[in-house]
Amino acid sequence: TTLLHAICGLRRPDSGSVSVLGHDVWAASNKDRAGLRLRSIGLVLQFPELIPELSVAENVALPLLLQRVKGSRARAKAALDLLI
Repeated sequence: TTLLHAICGLRRPDSGSVSVLGHDVWAASNKDRAGLRLRSIGLVLQFPELIPELSVAENVALPLLLQRVKGSRARAKAALDLLI
């Protein structure tokens, strides 16, 4: 968990550096780290961290919606349909 948090830019390592796609994660601003997580890092957590006010489909579509991807909701539904 600690390693994943460091890679995602959620927890600063005590020493050393963390590079993702050739970029030092901790040299980036908070906004840039959030963008890196949004566009380049996907995690499947042991305990789902869903936003309770949103449906499962809305939670799945959220990263696509934030990137303004056309058909975000339909893509999320198609991905969920593969799990059923």
